[in-house]
Amino acid sequence: MYKKFKAYIHSKIYGKCRELREMPKKTDYVSGDINPLSLIYPIYVENQKGLEKIINNIRYYEKLPDSILKNLNIIIVNDGSPLKIEWPDFNLNLFILNIKENIKWNSGGAKNLGVCFCPTERILTSDIDHYFPEQTIEFCMRTTDTENIYCFNQIEISEDGKEDNLNSPHPNIFFMTKTKYFMLHGYDEDFSGYYGDDIFFRKILLDKFPDKIFIAPVDSYIQEFKDAFNLKRKLNCRLLLLRKKYNHSKDMLRFNFEFYKSWKYSEQR
Repeated sequence: MYKKFKAYIHSKIYGKCRELREMPKKTDYVSGDINPLSLIYPIYVENQKGLEKIINNIRYYEKLPDSILKNLNIIIVNDGSPLKIEWPDFNLNLFILNIKENIKWNSGGAKNLGVCFCPTERILTSDIDHYFPEQTIEFCMRTTDTENIYCFNQIEISEDGKEDNLNSPHPNIFFMTKTKYFMLHGYDEDFSGYYGDDIFFRKILLDKFPDKIFIAPVDSYIQEFKDAFNLKRKLNCRLLLLRKKYNHSKDMLRFNFEFYKSWKYSEQR
């Protein structure tokens, strides 16, 4: 019975989310001056292997040019990880925020916190198993089009370094302005504790801005964190059905959190 109910939910809710891959793709963009950008990553770390992969992803950005690194802020929101994390030093504008409660599937709340904290109008929200090449970061910083919202086709990187162009956007990664994020009221934290907040977020995104979502002319890279995380997904079908009929709860940051640590980028490296 549950499987049939879940299939019904996917057809009614998740099916609409898949329209992201049908969004028109921009083939070029008008480039302006570099503008500051915040890249927001929620993380949940269960073991040392997962932490090492997260650190490697963050280290990737240290290789980017000075012109980008001076204007790039990376916001890491540690979403109540059970592992005690000892962070190494980074040569980045990097901020660590800690959510003090271990709330399962609170990545939406973690993204809300990252957006509330970030100092820039331009934001790029992502999962930690994705990273963005120089041309993608530069697109987000330089494009003169901030009226629209962009998703990104994915290129999957295997453990042996082979690339596979998936030709579809990841359903949980977007470039937009902070203003538009708050117009959507962010992720609905009624879903905390269950998988499904990203499904509802994409639904309201498609409902509210159906003609303002495009696939960007640049891509994102994904490197799967196999065997690093063990979270089980439990879809909150009942809440998704209710949210199809009723509105967003609009109640953000329902948890205790703290600013933990930060680093500042230096050109002398």
